[in-house]
Formats: sequence, structure tokens, C-alpha cells
Amino acid sequence: MAGALNVNDLIIHRSDRSGVEELSVTIHKFPANAPSSLTPARDAYTFWYRPRSEKGDTWITVPELGLNHHHVSRGHILVSPPSLPVYGEWEQAGGTVVNFSFAPHFFEAMAKEVGLGEAISKRHWHHFFSIDQRTEALCRLLMEETEDQCPHGPLYFEPLARALALRVLGTVRDQQKKAAVPPGIRRAIQRLETDFSDDLSLDQLASIAQMSRSHFALMFRQLTGYTPHQYLLLVRLNHARKLIAQRNPPLALAEIAATTGFCDQAHLNRHFRRFFGTTPSAFRSQQSIPEGAM
Repeated sequence: MAGALNVNDLIIHRSDRSGVEELSVTIHKFPANAPSSLTPARDAYTFWYRPRSEKGDTWITVPELGLNHHHVSRGHILVSPPSLPVYGEWEQAGGTVVNFSFAPHFFEAMAKEVGLGEAISKRHWHHFFSIDQRTEALCRLLMEETEDQCPHGPLYFEPLARALALRVLGTVRDQQKKAAVPPGIRRAIQRLETDFSDDLSLDQLASIAQMSRSHFALMFRQLTGYTPHQYLLLVRLNHARKLIAQRNPPLALAEIAATTGFCDQAHLNRHFRRFFGTTPSAFRSQQSIPEGAM
């Protein structure tokens, strides 16, 4: 598959007949793999939902938010703000995917009800949240109603839209209280994502975070799910994958390895295959398939 997809071309159902302007639901059929697909910027607060356990791997990039290759799972779903393009990549993760887009005035009113009115008023507010059983049930009911062409109209659809918005925002509020990222950890993450080719030691990162070495390592793992070394390796691999897919001009794999902080090409090959399940050379060949051949 070559080039970027437009997810609007993959829509198989819409909630147009619901009679509710506060929430738009679109159901998409995604292919198994896509190197880079663009979610068109909408004047809405938006998130994506899969009606099954995540298979394969999905990443999102939101340049304006500084979100670079965030792995998506049912416990890590982004609510993105209005008028913001989101780029997605996925591997072996095709299937039905549902987009929920809330009208700004509606979502912001719901935010006030759960005590997030001030937070959501900030420019480019966004947050990750997890799908729990109640959120899952609401998503499925709205999805099924959309698949059936919304036969029950606004009397059924509108209360579900309100309940879903309140549930998502309530989950965000509760997660913010439990796991606000300390400024020091945020500074360390930013350093890892900007200076990924440097050999950053645990002591250096702890110093940036202004924490002891042991406390920093513990907090970093709790907040990101990775050790600092694992996180740095992941950032390097994702940057290497971008460069490998680049066509004009294509860079030598040895040069890409050096640019992204790997000792040599063999070092890159070993970690690339372990993480992505293929070699850099094979991945590059896949990206070179002529458009229309797949």
C-alpha cells in the first residue's frame, strides 16, 4: 500500500439519521495495514474505538500536540480537540473501527458538569483515557444503532450520546487525579524524543527530572509503561522506520542506524526485527510496492 489513506473513504455506516447534532458516529472498515493515514481535521472532540480487543499494533502521531508515535490500545485512547489532523499507522490491525465526534459546545458543556470546564478551555486540550465496561457498553449501543440506520431517532440516540460524553470525561477526570505527569518526568520524555540519537544515561535523565535515580526510574515506568531505556529504543525504532520508508532520496540502512542512535546496521536490524517482526530491508521493499499493486 502506498501513500496516505483518507479514512472518509473507508466509512461503511453513518449516524446521519439519528437526528442528533451533538454526536456523529461513523463506522469504518480498515485494511490490515496502513503506513500513514490521515484523520481529516473536524470541528469536534473525537476518539476512535474498536469493538474488539486490539489486534496487531496501532500508533498515532499528532504533530501540533507533540505526540509522536503513541501506541494505542483500549487502555490508551486519545480524545483529540477540534480542527486537529491525526495521523495513524497500523500493522495487522484491520477490521471495524468506530469514530465518535462530539460537537464542541456539547462536549464542553458536559465537561463543566464533571468539573473539567476550566481544563478543557485551554488551547489544544487533549487526553488519553481507557475503555472500561460501562464505556464499552455505551460505544456498542451507539455502534449498533448506527449500523441499523438509527431507527429509534433522537429519543434513543441523544441520551446515549450524553451518557458517553459524561463517561469519557469522568474517566479523564479520574485518571488526571490519579496520574498527573510530574513536570520533571515530562522534561525527561521531551529530551528522549528530541535527542534520541544521544546516549542518555539514567543519571542524566534523573538529573533533568530533578529526582533521585531510583525514584525517577520507578516513576517513569509507572507513568509510561516502559523503562527509560525501552522508551528510548522505541523512539529510535520509530524514527528509523520513518527514514526507511522515505523514498526521495532513500537513505542507506547504515546511515539510518547511525542517525537514529544505533551502534551499527546489525544493531538496528536486530531490534527492528524483534519489535516489528520484519527486517529493515524487507520493510523497505514493502514500502516500494507500486501504487495500485495492492
